[in-house]
This record gives sequence, structure tokens and C-alpha cells, in this order.
Amino acid sequence: MLYSRVKKFFFSICLISIFWSASAQAQVGLNFFQADPANVYDWRAAMVNPSISALQSGAVEAGFKIFHLGFADAGAALFKAGYFVLNVPKRLPFELTAGLQSQYFSTPLYNESSLRAVFSRRVSTKLTLGVGIGLLGISYDAGKFELDDLSDPVLAGGTSLWKPDVHLGVTFMPFNTVVLAAGVSHLNRPNISLIDDAIRLEPVVTFGLKYSLGRAEMHTGGKIDRTATSRRASVQYSDEMLGFVQLGIDDEAVNLLSRLYVSGPFAVGYGLSLPINELSGTGAGSHEAAFVYEFDRLQKPIELVDVPQNRRPVRPEMARIRMVPQFIARLEHNTVDIVTKQVERDVSQKLDETAIQQLTSYDLGLADTMSIGTPLFLTNQFARFDAAAQPGHLITLEGESGITFRKNFDFSLQDTSKTKEDLFFITDTSYIAFLRELGRDLKDNPSKKTLIVTPNAQLTRAQLIVKYLADSLHIPASQFLVKVVPSEPIEAAQAIKPTWDPTTLTRRETIRLADPMSVLVSIFPIDTSSYFKPWQFVVENSEGERIFTYRGISTDQQQQFRWEWHDNADVLINNGFYRYYVEWQDDSGQTIQSAPSTLYARELRSTVQIQIAPEYQPPQQK
Repeated sequence: MLYSRVKKFFFSICLISIFWSASAQAQVGLNFFQADPANVYDWRAAMVNPSISALQSGAVEAGFKIFHLGFADAGAALFKAGYFVLNVPKRLPFELTAGLQSQYFSTPLYNESSLRAVFSRRVSTKLTLGVGIGLLGISYDAGKFELDDLSDPVLAGGTSLWKPDVHLGVTFMPFNTVVLAAGVSHLNRPNISLIDDAIRLEPVVTFGLKYSLGRAEMHTGGKIDRTATSRRASVQYSDEMLGFVQLGIDDEAVNLLSRLYVSGPFAVGYGLSLPINELSGTGAGSHEAAFVYEFDRLQKPIELVDVPQNRRPVRPEMARIRMVPQFIARLEHNTVDIVTKQVERDVSQKLDETAIQQLTSYDLGLADTMSIGTPLFLTNQFARFDAAAQPGHLITLEGESGITFRKNFDFSLQDTSKTKEDLFFITDTSYIAFLRELGRDLKDNPSKKTLIVTPNAQLTRAQLIVKYLADSLHIPASQFLVKVVPSEPIEAAQAIKPTWDPTTLTRRETIRLADPMSVLVSIFPIDTSSYFKPWQFVVENSEGERIFTYRGISTDQQQQFRWEWHDNADVLINNGFYRYYVEWQDDSGQTIQSAPSTLYARELRSTVQIQIAPEYQPPQQK
């Protein structure tokens, strides 16, 4: 808000000063070089309009001018003028442009000079303001004056003086092709008298309009001095690489001004002025020269080199993007449920070792009713079938192997359980896949036999299973033994009897009702560079220990294998969080890992309390 008010106040002061100066008496000011206040390409324009410097590039320019009154006049070259301009754009805070200006004018009788600092800023895209503050000096050569009165006080107080001098400028650009500019000199009306008389320089207004036609520009304007209003017009042609040339005319003379870039940031200029007033044809006029060093042209232009005719065609190597990771691992599902049962047994002291040995898996809580209605498949690596046994007789198991319950789509025939019972069971939806796996195992092991324990209601299905394996995989029927029990397999648990060691019977035991079904693991190669490279699938626990690894070699297609949720020691994983990824080695031998994914093993546990006694005792009679 404060900045906006200051800007409006400064702009108002500029306008008031310009209109006030235009209404005042005009006189000649200290500016002996023709300059259009709206010319952005001429750094001398800042000497009459300080605001234009904010639109110009950085440069330093110096020049001189010689006036001559005729061809044969002995004092033709005694009137000289010079100038120096420095412009440094947008180097101060608030993007202020700073500059330094100096002029001098020398005659046989007196000299004029000035030194001024200029500050300007582009306050908006259309408006630019500027101010110049400096000193104006005048000195006289007392030896050139012959005083009739020796007490004349004109030169008694000295022959020179320095006075402060203030300039103001404003530039307005309503369109991209139009620039309006105005400047006010001697705004503070400095007193140039050597004595106490008030002889002041009145303000001088210089105004101009520029209309751009591309490289060509048209300038018009004028100056209000003490006696009259002078007019000026010019046409300028500019080229960024060569320079510019300008032809102008005013009320008194025809002017020619030019600038030529000679090498990099260096440029030279020349100007000529010929009078068209009463001095026309007398040989009067002026010549001027200038030297420019432009800061923004320091960068050397790009040199264009012709391609030789015998050049070899350039064939750049095809860009390669290394994709990381090169392998991605995905599981069918990232969660698994592990169902367990904790059995707490209360064994009566009245039972001796003989009675304990007669207990069945059902009596000890090692079996469950979850497989009722489905046939049970036992291989002879777990059980021995007594051909003479009749329904109701017991089947003796060998060793410490027991019954393992298998969930859907898990068809491994290897004993991985560490409990006393291992029982294979399947559901209807997994028959075909299970039977094929079973058939391959029997075909590879001709000496192995399979016992099918089934209720009478499922006998037909058991016989069809034997026929299917015999017809499709050519498995002899002699490798199958079918045992029919009077009721459901679990309810007829007397058909399965372990050999118990009474000393190993524990009061508390945790058994697993069913191993989780296996999960399908897919390994995807990302790009062709990963084909036929070895990889390793890794599963880590929450402590970062590798519990399972699987190795393979990539192909042009995804690879799949089944993981049964067992670790490298063939033990089912515990509940908790795990992470898995793929690792491989690149061409330099560095091991790279894909982004890890998380899986979760959840344990569903139930507690069963069993009281084992010679006779039934209600709970309240304990």
C-alpha cells in the first residue's frame, strides 16, 4: 500500500513538473548533443530523460563534438563538447537501474560542465520513472575580459561556481510499438550568478514519441526552451548485429547519427549536423564521434562451421534406459491362516499303561470332525494295512508319524508335520489335481501302496478313483487298498490306532488341524536384458533373517512355483509379518534387490479340554 502511494505521488510530481515547466519561460540548457528522449537504442537519451535508462542494456559510452562557424574562420574549432554515459541496469535493490553522466562544453571565454547520478525503475509493464541528481558547474577565463571599472564586482567573488541540479523523467508505453517520453532539466532552478543576483536556469522540457515498424523507427518531439518551442523528427533503422543509422531534422539543422559494431561489445559512432537556418551555406556545422562498450554483448556468438564433404556419418549409440528392478515377485495372496488347536488332557490315575495304549487319535483329541464326508488317503509310509482286518478292527501306525490334515489344493505327499498324527484329506473341488499328484507318486514308487479309508456311502466314489488312476495313469489296482468303515472315518477312529508310549503322553499339546494351502508365486522379468539370468526368491522374517529361498533362471515369460509356507528347514512358518523380494546380480556382479512386499501369517487357535477316565464323569462331579 505504501509503495503504491509513493509511486502515485512520484508520478504526480513528474506530471505537475512537466506541465509547470511547459508554462514557464524557456531558455537554453546544458545539452549540446541531439537525443530523442524515447530512443531505447541511444544511451544519450538518458541525458534528457533519466527514466529511459531502465529500458536500456548495460553499456558505457563516451564521445566528443566539434563546432565550426565557417570554412576559413581561424576560431572554427574553438567550440568543443564532450560526454560520458554509464548505465548499469537492475543491479541495485528493488531492481533499480543506476547510471552516471557527465558533460562539458568549452569556449574561449567560459566552460560549462556537469556530473550527475541517475536512478530509474520500471514500476509496471507500461510505466518507467527516473531521476537525475548532480552538480552543474560554470567557469570563466578572467584573462579574456577587459574591465573598464576595476571595482566591478562580477568577477570579484571568483570565476567559477558549482550548483546542484535535478532532472526528472517519465516513460509510458501504451502499446508494444509506441513509446511516449518526457524529461525535465534544471527542475530546482539553480542560480548561476557569480554574485548575489538571482540569475536562475529555468526548467527545460524535452518530449518525444517513438513509433516502431520493426527495424525501422519514427521519432518526433521537441523541446521547450526560454525563447520558443523547437521541433524535431527523425527516422532510424536498427540492426542488432550491425548497429543503427538515423537521419533527423529540426528547426535549425539536419542531423545524421550512426553507430557500427566493430568487434564483440565494441562499437563506434559518427554524427554530422548541417544548419538550415540563416547559417546555411556558410560552412557552419558540427562533427561528433563516439565509442561504446556494451556489457550485454560480451558473450561470443556461436560460430557456424561448415561440415566437410568427406565427413563420416555420425551414428550415435541408441539410448538405453536401465530399468530397476529387473524382476518382480507377486503372490496369489499376501495373507495365510494357520489353524491350530491346543489340547489340554486330564488323564485319570486309574488308567494303566495297557489302557493308555488302547486310546485312539480321537480319544486324545488329535482328530477333528472337519473332514467328515470326505475319503481319507493314507500312504504306507505312514500306516500298515492288515488285510485280515474286518470293520471294527484297529490299524497300527508305524513309528511316530501320525495324521496330517491338508487344506484344498495342497497335494504334497511328504510328511512335514511334527505332530504324532498325519492325515491327508482333500475336498471335492481338488480331486483331479490331487489324484494326478498321487498317481505320479505311485508310478515313481511301485512298491508304495495307498489305503483309502471311506464310509460305505462313499465306496462308489472310492472305486471310481481307483479306476480313474488305473485308466489315465496306468496305476495297477493292486497299489490301492480300500477300507470300508461302518460310519464316517473320524467317528470310526477305531480303524486308526497309534502305538502310544505312555511315558510320552503329555498333558498339554498343540497340534495343527490343517496346513495352509500352498500359494502360487510368480516371477516376472521386466526387460529383455534380464532373460536367462539366475534369480533368487527370498522371504525374510521381521528380524531380517532369511527363512526361505528359491532359485531359478529367467526366461522370456513369467515363471511360477508353489510355496507351501514352510521354511528352509521344512517347518511351517510362525505367525507374524514377513517380507519377500527377488534378488539377482547385474553384469558387474553387484547384488540388486527388487522392492520388497509384505505378507502376514495369522494363527487361529482354539483350546480343547479332554478328560480321560475309565468311565464318564459329568463336569459337576469332578
